[in-house]
Amino acid sequence: MVEQKVVAPASHRSPARMVSLSIVKTNIPLGKAFAVFEYGWFCKYASTTQYRGTELNITGAEYLQSFSGVLKAAQYPQPIVPVGAFDEPKMEDVDLLAGATIEDVDLNVCVPFSGDPNLRLGFLGTLKGSVYMKVRWQLFSLVAKKVVYEAVTEGSYKSEGAISSSTTEFLRKAFESSLQNLLTEPGFMDVMHEPKEGGKSGRDPN
Repeated sequence: MVEQKVVAPASHRSPARMVSLSIVKTNIPLGKAFAVFEYGWFCKYASTTQYRGTELNITGAEYLQSFSGVLKAAQYPQPIVPVGAFDEPKMEDVDLLAGATIEDVDLNVCVPFSGDPNLRLGFLGTLKGSVYMKVRWQLFSLVAKKVVYEAVTEGSYKSEGAISSSTTEFLRKAFESSLQNLLTEPGFMDVMHEPKEGGKSGRDPN
């Protein structure tokens, strides 16, 4: 399991800039076995899933919810989410866009209340297991018009016994864990707390 670092609230430093999640891509090596499924109370082997170039089973809205939740918990400002059918997102205060590229995933999940190796029968919504994820993060400055920070962080999640969940929730928790570790990186904090006019701080990949 990846060490989960302690995130310091943004309020401990100068006012933070606003960052919004712009894009999430998956770039796992083709053919890599990234998910192992097991079944039954003794978790017998069922199948292995290899990466075939598609995105993970997480929607853009779910990624955004995870991203915003982690940032809000650390007291970083987030854009106001529209509530009306014709409302537009309040993006005028956003000057940083975040991009995430998922470079590695190792998911191991057991469905203990299914006796079917094809995982079509039984209580399929009860799972136990663990997941690891490696994510490359980039921050793009709307002022400087370029990437001003880049870092790779890891995240993981392990259930405490069998729980009501899904593989999507396991993956989201690993994504959130990776993001929480990003928030502890000194370079990330430097970029997030510099004046908007600066446009550059931390580790500049260029």
